[in-house]
Amino acid sequence: MYYKHMFSVGLTALVWASSVHATGPYTATIELLQATDIGNHHNTVFLNMNITDSPCSSTNTHDRFTITSEVQFSAVLAALMSGKSITIHGTGSCNASNIETISNVRIEGGS
Repeated sequence: MYYKHMFSVGLTALVWASSVHATGPYTATIELLQATDIGNHHNTVFLNMNITDSPCSSTNTHDRFTITSEVQFSAVLAALMSGKSITIHGTGSCNASNIETISNVRIEGGS
């Protein structure tokens, strides 16, 4: 009985894990940075590109991602101020406003 239950739990976890997948990469310049407080789901970066493959409708509609840490915010702000492109990988998860959260962000080189 124990093994049957553990198999069921393991299978459920496997199905759940496979239903959420990282998205991106998305490389673009920043169109707009909306800053609130870290952890707020409206703390977002709008990209200058057409996003269509996010599982989150607000990311697809408004080409935006939620910033979830101070490090991500600092990188996005540095890219905005320097005019450089960023590359974002999304988590594949939607927050309360149906905006995908950022997994990682990278500032691209060059001018």
